[in-house]
Amino acid sequence: MTNRYVEAARKRGEARTAEVERKVRTAMETIVAEIQDNDGIYPHAKGRLSKNEFARRAGISLTTLFTPKQKELAEEVNLWLEKLRKTETIGTKRVRREYKERAADWEERYNLIADNLCKAELETQAAEAERDKALAKVQELEQQIAALLEQLRLAGASNVKPFPKGGKS
Repeated sequence: MTNRYVEAARKRGEARTAEVERKVRTAMETIVAEIQDNDGIYPHAKGRLSKNEFARRAGISLTTLFTPKQKELAEEVNLWLEKLRKTETIGTKRVRREYKERAADWEERYNLIADNLCKAELETQAAEAERDKALAKVQELEQQIAALLEQLRLAGASNVKPFPKGGKS
């Protein structure tokens, strides 16, 4: 009987160990995906990703990573965290600096767009003024044509003769 209880306890322990490992792996994948979705910045806890934050995200107790059965998993988590610290923007100061640089970059882009908008508006106004001037000139010329046609009509018979059709005369 004792063997049966020991075996059942061992199976429950293995199941818990497997569940912890599954949670840790899922948390790693989720965190990496979030970092990639946020342009290399960890989006939670003001950008700080510590063992405590990792354990919270994995849904396990921090002390779980220090148990003898989880030593290998804890070492893997430590190596993974170190790798992330070297390759991604993790930590409050680094995140703050990164956000500051990004804000400056976006401000510069905004200012360029605003300048281009002002230039485009000025060019549009100049083109509209030129168009208005041309329309006024067209209207003036149309009035002159109408006046000349009226003068021709009033002159009656004119000395203007059309060219004969048919070549040399």
